[in-house]
Amino acid sequence: MQNKSNFIGEQIRRIRKAKLLSQEVLSEKIGIDPKSLGRIEKGDYYPAIDTLMRLAVALEVSIKDFFPDDVKKSSDNPVLADIRHALSDFIYSADEQELLLLLLYKHYVKILENKT
Repeated sequence: MQNKSNFIGEQIRRIRKAKLLSQEVLSEKIGIDPKSLGRIEKGDYYPAIDTLMRLAVALEVSIKDFFPDDVKKSSDNPVLADIRHALSDFIYSADEQELLLLLLYKHYVKILENKT
């Protein structure tokens, strides 16, 4: 299999072209140089997570759409994988208050576990 940066770059290019966006327009939307976007699409550079996040928003896709299927499949259990993807999408799209509530819930569950 090709390396992941090549795959991610090809996915970004494929999605960008499907949305009829030029490299110049997309790079302006996400705040990077068009040459940098070109290098990412060629697989020369692996994009930082914040760049991937901005690309996902600008292209109106989930960040997981940039990754190969073997990375998307986080488990042999499809229900667990679906839950992980849904949680990932929620965290990515959540506002500050929703993230704080999620964090509080996580700590609440830890407290409950320690009591038993």
